[in-house]
Amino acid sequence: MRAARGKVIEIPPITGAEDFSHFAEHAPTLFFFVGVTPPDQDMNAVATNHSPFFYLDEAALPLGTRAMLEVALEALHAPDTGEAQAGYGDIKQDLSKL
Repeated sequence: MRAARGKVIEIPPITGAEDFSHFAEHAPTLFFFVGVTPPDQDMNAVATNHSPFFYLDEAALPLGTRAMLEVALEALHAPDTGEAQAGYGDIKQDLSKL
């Protein structure tokens, strides 16, 4: 990924409760996490995001925003043909009205 070269890691699948799959029934989707664990801490040992001890390293937010923007721009500039791109034409048309 251009936005986070050298900073992307794969994590094993998780089975957390998430309603995001309902969006995927209606439009092309991608789900990814933006890591906000401070670099000097082990992300497997820190408090989770629903804990009162959760700490958000705000220095990660610009990179996370840039990563999401790169994904959105790539989708918007993708051709409107092919099964993998189904649905992007409607999104592009809707955004062009803004």
